[in-house]
Amino acid sequence: ASLIFTSNERQFGTPHLVEYGETLQAIAKQYDVPWQYLALLNRVTPEKLQAGQELKVVRGPFGAVVDLSAFTLTVHAHGWYVNKYRIGTGRDHKTPLGEFVVEDKLENPTWYNPDGGIVEPDDPENPLGEYWLGLGDHIGIHGTNDPSTIGRAASRGCIHLGDSEIEEVFSLLSTGSKVLIRK
Repeated sequence: ASLIFTSNERQFGTPHLVEYGETLQAIAKQYDVPWQYLALLNRVTPEKLQAGQELKVVRGPFGAVVDLSAFTLTVHAHGWYVNKYRIGTGRDHKTPLGEFVVEDKLENPTWYNPDGGIVEPDDPENPLGEYWLGLGDHIGIHGTNDPSTIGRAASRGCIHLGDSEIEEVFSLLSTGSKVLIRK
């Protein structure tokens, strides 16, 4: 099932034939997926896209289910399983339950410490890692600067993943993607 995400074989869906002047961003919008997903799936950069090229596509949007008791985040699209990731969560049950929507996506985010202070993106003390998917009310899905917290309730409430995992999740979820957080 994770082949939907990682394999460039054409076993799932009809390929998209790139037309002259099309951009990866425009194609991604047609299929309701982030352009980063199409780039990763097809192992292509926006600059290298060529007319006549076939791209594997999967119609979005993707959504996610966070299972706090199992420490997992599962990505799905239209009932199809895409991939499952190990996560860390908020200590003392601070990760909120319910249905959320990805409100914003940031690469190399700055961390605004609730106790005061700002930690810049490239600072090794920045607990957000390289990607942030904001769910509102200062809750989000992000990377981590401490991989030992994956599989544990250790954050201030956010959901965090390892570096390669958050990069994949960031490429799959769009602004507007639905995220269900449950026990």
